[in-house]
Amino acid sequence: MSRAISISILIFGVYFFFMTPSIRASHIVGGVLTYELVSTNSTTNQNNYRFTLNLYRDPLGIDFPTQVDFGIYIHDNSGSWSSHDAAQRIPLASSELIPPITDQCKTSFLLDNQLEQGTYSVEVSLDIIDHNYMITYQACCRNFALNNVLSFGDIGAVYDVIITPQAQRLGNNSPPYNSIPPQFVCANFDINVDHSATDVDGDSLVYSFCLPKSPGVNDTTLPDCCGCVTPNPFICTPPYDDLVFINDFTPERPMNGNPVVTIHPDNGMISGTPDIQGAYIVAVCVDEYRDGVLIGSIRRDFQYIVIVCDENLVAEVISDRYVADPTTGNIIASYDVCGTDNLEIINASTDTQFIENYSWSIYDGSDLVISEQGPQSRDINVRFDEGGLYTGYMVIDDGASCSDTAFLEFIVTDEINLDYSMSYDTCVAGPIDYVNNSVPIDIEYSWEFGDGNISNTYLPAYSYQDRDSYNVQLSAIDTLGCTDTLVQILDWFPYELTPPDTIIIDSLLCFHDSIFIFDQWIFDPGTYFNFLPALNTGCDSIVERFEIEFTDVIPVTEIEVDICEGESYTFIDRLVNQQGIYLDTLISVQECDSIIQLDLIITDKKESFIIEEICEGDLYDFNGELLDTAGFYLDTLSLANGCDSIIQLELVVNSDQITELDITICNNDFFIFLKDTLTDPGIYDFVLEDSNSCDSTVSVLLQTNPISTFSFIDTICSGEEYLFGNELLQFAGIYVDTLTNIYGCDSIVILDLIVGTNLSRIDLDTPLEEFYGSTLILSSEVIGEELISNLWFETDSLLANSLSLEYVLQDDAWIFFESTNSLFCAALDSIFIKSIIDKSVYIPNAITPNGDNFNDIFYLGANDNLQSSRLSVYDRWGNLMYQNERTEIIQDDTGWDGTFRDNPVEIGTYTYVFELRFINGEEEIRAGSVNVFR
Repeated sequence: MSRAISISILIFGVYFFFMTPSIRASHIVGGVLTYELVSTNSTTNQNNYRFTLNLYRDPLGIDFPTQVDFGIYIHDNSGSWSSHDAAQRIPLASSELIPPITDQCKTSFLLDNQLEQGTYSVEVSLDIIDHNYMITYQACCRNFALNNVLSFGDIGAVYDVIITPQAQRLGNNSPPYNSIPPQFVCANFDINVDHSATDVDGDSLVYSFCLPKSPGVNDTTLPDCCGCVTPNPFICTPPYDDLVFINDFTPERPMNGNPVVTIHPDNGMISGTPDIQGAYIVAVCVDEYRDGVLIGSIRRDFQYIVIVCDENLVAEVISDRYVADPTTGNIIASYDVCGTDNLEIINASTDTQFIENYSWSIYDGSDLVISEQGPQSRDINVRFDEGGLYTGYMVIDDGASCSDTAFLEFIVTDEINLDYSMSYDTCVAGPIDYVNNSVPIDIEYSWEFGDGNISNTYLPAYSYQDRDSYNVQLSAIDTLGCTDTLVQILDWFPYELTPPDTIIIDSLLCFHDSIFIFDQWIFDPGTYFNFLPALNTGCDSIVERFEIEFTDVIPVTEIEVDICEGESYTFIDRLVNQQGIYLDTLISVQECDSIIQLDLIITDKKESFIIEEICEGDLYDFNGELLDTAGFYLDTLSLANGCDSIIQLELVVNSDQITELDITICNNDFFIFLKDTLTDPGIYDFVLEDSNSCDSTVSVLLQTNPISTFSFIDTICSGEEYLFGNELLQFAGIYVDTLTNIYGCDSIVILDLIVGTNLSRIDLDTPLEEFYGSTLILSSEVIGEELISNLWFETDSLLANSLSLEYVLQDDAWIFFESTNSLFCAALDSIFIKSIIDKSVYIPNAITPNGDNFNDIFYLGANDNLQSSRLSVYDRWGNLMYQNERTEIIQDDTGWDGTFRDNPVEIGTYTYVFELRFINGEEEIRAGSVNVFR
């Protein structure tokens, strides 16, 4: 394994946990680590990356660290992470205050709080390898009293990023997030927090909630704990602990909400309505896909604080009634409006200091009928042209980032238009006729006649007792209680209180006569009047009444006569011989006309033509004459009215028919003709009756074709399928299918299917773990038919052609055994063998370099599995005190003798780093502290 790393800023030494004050940095709000490709060196096969760490803190808490350390790790063949190197003492590059995301809709005592971002950046060159790199920053501690994760102020945070082999080869850049989210969000309000990122490489991005990480719990009793304020990156290697979620929270549901708080997988928008106050840790992961393949991922860990907010802007109007929309739940201010009355709407929206504009819209269905807007349009007056249901809304600060809406409805009745007239006879006292022309008609009307009497009739007729002037009032009220009143003066002074005398004259006339009276001819029955005016008033004093009546119309006498063609009929005093209706007039006993009507009908001579059919040899009876020959025949008959009827007959004589049928069937089939079943070839005659009921002979010629049979044997291996007809077969046996031969008859196919078995396998049921360099004997177990070939192989090399294998273990390996039996059925088995070595070493924690040749040298002890090592020793300030060359000989003269530049060092604690390489190529770094005593 090659190990090449260079850091663009010159820093000596390794990480020292005792250089930072031991305090809990409860200022941590969140952070994210990203990388970008600076350049690629094709000669050295290295990529140069710039890693950027963005930390977020509460400005009221502890400052950002002046320096940070990055750990760099490799995911090795064993599936574990090992320390590769560290980028140390990276200074704070910049810090900036992030203004709070204010919302003029809401106020809160926390809106003035800001967020501060600190940025650290370092360039690192890494070999392009077939393993993952992980770069991390670890720190302690998260805040106390987190609602969704277990925390007592002693849990740290890990901000990391992985560079996959694909990302290394493709020269990938991680996608940075586009914006910094707000730390504070409002409870019971919809949130829309942007966690989107931009990928400069054009990769597809998928967003999700994911697991936040921790290096461990801060244990102040340990000098080198991974949960300490500044964990040692050489010691605190991945994998890191997952935060423990509590109170039914999960990484996928990190916050309460109704609706639930979720993240959109396509755009990274967090939405929902958080409903419980508190602090919540939320991690958002962005996965990069190129051509459908996952090549990388970043994670931003962030703390949200859900607070109580008040609404600044509330749209509201004053109404006598408010109703809830059952569909949307919106509260609607409802108004009842009478006709075309003006309605003033009073605006009660708050807070006026935040309101810049008012916008009113009122609709008749989908048609906008009233629109008004502007800063001065707080209150408005509306008027409707006609009745109906109108809806609308009033929006404050329409189109601004913050606005609110008040919903309106208007129930408008049609305008009441009262109109009526009064009429009466001024000569003779009688009822007053009131004609009501008011609209609408389907509401409640009432009359007051001015004499104390009332009526609720729509069209009343009312009689007064005394001549006088009366105030007649018509009132109306609709379903909404809208009213209107109309008063008119009635002057009722008739001349006469009793009717005039009447002279009655009766006349009876014949039904077709007329009479001349009152200067006119009268043709219709009825009552006719002639009025004689009074001398003083002009009103009628005497009335002549004629009752005109006509005699009943004498009914017309109708007779009907039927004669034969050529005959005549005597009607009154004349002969008639043409068909038709004839009239004559007589005198009745009243001396009125009596009319007689004749309907003369002349019956033509009747001729009939019929066609009849008989079978050959039969007779037909034609009015007593027996006929057997085809031809035309005539006969004359007498009808019931005595007129002649001529019958003409066409006689048809039908002869017998003969039909021949050629039928072919298979020799195992049959043919049914009528009620007979035919199976044998031959000629069959059948006599039938045709449609004319005459004999018809059918002659059937029956022929037969043969059926065929075919049998064969075939073989498959166990687990395979055999298509036979439309069926997939897997088991041995005899199978039959029926096809069709060239004659269209059955062709029976019989299959004898043989299923071969080869169950050869490696005689081991579980994976092996063996020491590096061990010799293993692997054998195969054979079940089934005799084998004709077998072989052992690795992925890219052949090992042996035998039933057993002697194998010397070096690296982890997959071993395969493949065999083929006499039925050419193949079997394949495999086993994974993990190569392990004993990597235990002994490192003392103290030396006494006093020259007594006992414990004077600091070096490690190890077995033969350690191939080489290199030792580096640092003082408490990070100065390199000792470093030897990498050596393959482990002995006391390769260690540190407690001196620096040939002078004894002071008594105290020193930090060491052993770089170890084992015989299987694995490399590890062991770091710690050693005490020097004298």
